This record gives sequence, C-alpha cells and structure tokens, in this order.
Amino acid sequence: MDGDVIERLRLQPVKFELKHEIENPGNPIDRLYFLEEGMASMTTTFKDGSQVEVGMFGYESVIGVSTLMEQRRA
Repeated sequence: MDGDVIERLRLQPVKFELKHEIENPGNPIDRLYFLEEGMASMTTTFKDGSQVEVGMFGYESVIGVSTLMEQRRA
C-alpha cells in the first residue's frame, strides 16, 4: 500500500508473541488486523477444556472482519 493510504487509514504495525490471543469469545472487537507475515489460527474450546483449530489466516486475510458485518463481539 502507498504511504498516504497507510496514513489515511491510520494503520500501525503490531508484533504479537507466539500464542497471543487476539480475540476472546464475548469480548468487543475494536480493531482489524491485516497479517503481513506469519499466520494466525482460530480455535474453539469444548466444555471439557480441549481445543481444536477451526480456521487459519495468512497474509491475504484480515482478523476481526466480522465487525464489518455488524457483529461487534468475538
């Protein structure tokens, strides 16, 4: 993206540590994240505490996009 577009959209680089939780169920979604490198995954947790991966995101994805569809909570 051009620098003027980045400035207009107020995009800022953010670095996450491994296993950082970007969204948690029921919490408000207040940002969109565009991955430039690496990958992220979506998991679901069962009543017994076990987890399973249900989605993956790469550099072509955006995390938090459900806010654009009027869904304001994770």
